[in-house]
Amino acid sequence: MARFHAVIKAPDGLHARPASELVRLVSASGHDVQIGRLEGPKHAATSMLGILSLGIRTGEHVEVDVTGPDDEQVARKVAEFLCNLGE
Repeated sequence: MARFHAVIKAPDGLHARPASELVRLVSASGHDVQIGRLEGPKHAATSMLGILSLGIRTGEHVEVDVTGPDDEQVARKVAEFLCNLGE
């Protein structure tokens, strides 16, 4: 399992458009990816409703767990996506 933390820099947080892009990215990987706040519940990153229910705002820290073959590579892609939101 690969785990990383990221800070959401997007001005509107992790709202519908970036959440749907994250769902597409994760779904294409075929890996089990969970996202949540550092001190809270996590949801499958393949669930649009799960991601939106977290209500992640600008400046919040998230923790992401990736499980599957080549999990480090997938974690890097997801981290890059999350860290570049809003740029």
